[in-house]
Amino acid sequence: MPQPETAAHVRLGRHPQHTSAVTAALTSSSPTTARALLSVHGFRATGEHTLVLARIDHEEPHYAQQAGHPLHWLDRDVIRDVFAQSQQIHDDIMSGHLVIHLHAHDGWTTDAVGTYRDGHSVHLHGEDHLRQIALDFTSPAKAISDFERLYGAAIRPGPAPATEQAAAQVLTPAEAKPEPQQTGQSLATNTHSPKGPGLDQ
Repeated sequence: MPQPETAAHVRLGRHPQHTSAVTAALTSSSPTTARALLSVHGFRATGEHTLVLARIDHEEPHYAQQAGHPLHWLDRDVIRDVFAQSQQIHDDIMSGHLVIHLHAHDGWTTDAVGTYRDGHSVHLHGEDHLRQIALDFTSPAKAISDFERLYGAAIRPGPAPATEQAAAQVLTPAEAKPEPQQTGQSLATNTHSPKGPGLDQ
């Protein structure tokens, strides 16, 4: 016996405090499918019926179109790759896939040492949309001892508190802050469709 179609409505809008973030409000009583589709595209839940897409590479369009972006020796395509790698590092940290043990300021930017769930460790150099993996290690012990040798007294425990602070604030669960006001367009997704409108790019 065929089941009746259930439409899951999603209202997208700009976050009121962080203009680079996008909010998604799920208005149906069974938002599971819409939540899953949005999660595939980088949205993170901040409440039972709200999700937020907060990226750290929001300056990419500006830098890609300016002759004076901070990595002036790289062309536009390479800049996009750098920002995409930085976003992946950020997502890995936010999801708990990459745990940061220590950080230090080298006089110019923030460096850090962390370990992925699979056991390999890395040294990171830079902040936000300019952060990259500087060195790879096969064990946390080697990565940490090398980091201590390089940075000595400048070392502090855990991740740097200011790194990606704006994105972290946006992703705070809804019960810890007021619900954002939704403005913008509305779209409907059919729960029997593998992809909703606007989510197939």
